[in-house]
Amino acid sequence: MWIQLGLVMAFHLYVFAAPDLTITHKVYLDVALREQKMDRIVIGLYGKQVPKTVENFRALCTCETGMGNYGVKRCYKGSKFHKVLRGYFIQGGDFVYNNGRGGESIYGRFFRDENFEIKHDRPGILSSAAFGRDANQSQFMILLRDWKTLDGLQMAFGIVLSGMETVNIIASQGIGDESPITDVEVVDSGELPLN
Repeated sequence: MWIQLGLVMAFHLYVFAAPDLTITHKVYLDVALREQKMDRIVIGLYGKQVPKTVENFRALCTCETGMGNYGVKRCYKGSKFHKVLRGYFIQGGDFVYNNGRGGESIYGRFFRDENFEIKHDRPGILSSAAFGRDANQSQFMILLRDWKTLDGLQMAFGIVLSGMETVNIIASQGIGDESPITDVEVVDSGELPLN
């Protein structure tokens, strides 16, 4: 009986355990609006909870994987924020076409969902912008508010640590579900030390 009770308790602890929000990597996006550089966006990544997703984003920030299958470098540097849904999110990461129709992961065209444990429960959450179930690639979104509708649909995997003012300026360029009014380009990206 005690063994059964222990197994049941262990199962409940496993199923209902909070996600591991340990920041394992810190990356940055330097952004320019109309060719005028804005404050850096620094993002903490939750690599213990979603390691494959985090490695994809980190490597695309550092541009270390070279040319992709579409004849362009797999790298956020030079890509644009192509979509703003005012009040909800900004979206970028399509370094293939810069319009939301392309993108590529470091693992190939797509990679599978890892889990949906991290919730979309606050502004600044970094989330995948997948084309559907198990269709993650390079596109991402940064939330402007909590948006729990995305829980179970998109994988959250990081948080903006600084530069939320820049995110809000980018968001102010949008009209509804349209592209940003002006070019918002990632002029540099990379990885920072954790300390």
